[in-house]
Amino acid sequence: HSAIGHSHRTAITGHGTARVRGHHSGVWLGGALTSGCGDDEPATQPDAGMMTADTGGTVPSDGGTMTMADGGVEADAGLPSGPRFVFGATIQGDPTIAVVKFFDEFPSGQVTFEDAVELGPTFPYFIAGRIFTLDRAGGTVVRYRFDGDDLVEDGRISFSARGGAEDLFVLSDTRAFAFNSAGLEYIEFDPTAATMSIVKTIDISGVASTPLGPPSLFRRKFVRQSDNTVFSVLNYPITGTPLSVDSFFLSAVNLDSGDLTLIRDDRCPTSVSFGLSSGFFDANDDLFILADANLGLNAVFGVPNAKDPCVVRVARDTLDVDTSYQILPRTETSGRFAVGLIHLGNGLAFTSTYDTSGISPDNAIDAFLAAQGNYWLVDTASASMSRLDGIPEDDLIVFGFDVDGRNYVVRDEVVMRDGLEVPENVVLEFDVGAGTATEVFRAGGFPWFLHRIP
Repeated sequence: HSAIGHSHRTAITGHGTARVRGHHSGVWLGGALTSGCGDDEPATQPDAGMMTADTGGTVPSDGGTMTMADGGVEADAGLPSGPRFVFGATIQGDPTIAVVKFFDEFPSGQVTFEDAVELGPTFPYFIAGRIFTLDRAGGTVVRYRFDGDDLVEDGRISFSARGGAEDLFVLSDTRAFAFNSAGLEYIEFDPTAATMSIVKTIDISGVASTPLGPPSLFRRKFVRQSDNTVFSVLNYPITGTPLSVDSFFLSAVNLDSGDLTLIRDDRCPTSVSFGLSSGFFDANDDLFILADANLGLNAVFGVPNAKDPCVVRVARDTLDVDTSYQILPRTETSGRFAVGLIHLGNGLAFTSTYDTSGISPDNAIDAFLAAQGNYWLVDTASASMSRLDGIPEDDLIVFGFDVDGRNYVVRDEVVMRDGLEVPENVVLEFDVGAGTATEVFRAGGFPWFLHRIP
């Protein structure tokens, strides 16, 4: 298509691929794997805006972040089929760009980005049955409608006058929010309006009105639709150091009233909780989050009396951590650290664990990226974990999604392609009953969403 307003095509190909064993691409790490601090990521992979996948163009219940099935998985032969699918991804580079690709059937095999729609140096979202992009540098959101195998721009809104926007999350088809960290506010807009405009702003500057000062990071956001409350994981820096206060912090903001509640759990550590499947709401509307001790590296980076990771629960209709509930992965796994908490339905979740012995501050990032993990089933109802022996040890799996009630997990790898090491993500279908994972497709870009086209 050559009409003004259409997006551009891009040809991103790869041949001669070979696996580089024991190395992750690090695409999903962004800048946060440094002494417990960093910029508010995601930069090259999503936070609120992570992979979404549902069955009919409905808005994800957790605001553009990963949505998972609440029911159990009953696998059968074959992959989901028809209607057509749309796959959004970011391609790492200088700059990192967003692409969208169309499929007549569920993707399989090697996915390349020949004839993909290029959306420039932005980050893609699937909201209210349409594609949106966010240009963080300019604070502009662009809306696209489907036109065959192409996208046509049909609306935009800019938040540059308010200091920009770093992320989007969604409450409903008609209520979307931009997060403005510079102004410490959430900005509401209607993504379906013919002319998108700011509906209202919500002041969240109260997160900085603590003896700890302002938080250094706002990470994963979880939207509880029963009372229109968004939870965000926070990190607070230790003044004069590159470290964060080793407690678990959440903000809870009611998107109707603007009421802000700060939550602190001193039993559990700080959490990276970005760009990972790090928490979820279950069918009872209880929120479970893995406080991961900065990917298990707090002690490595010298956090005094570093706390072990734990899974916390915020019970439905409450605005505090349930102190009667806790899962301690190191206790369950004989000392291993857990990363990622991927919802599987029926109160079950998938996590990877790895051993941090031998890791020092000098080699922490490389060691983490090269870590080999084993995999565990987390039962939130019984607050227990069990080893998934049916999946061989491999690179850490920290991200997942579902389509049509079938669970998929993503393994991050580095492969040799045309003589160069490049990132690649492998999507595997996870069979809860069998405890096994089978490769379905792999793609060089990092996935943000996979949806049926409405």
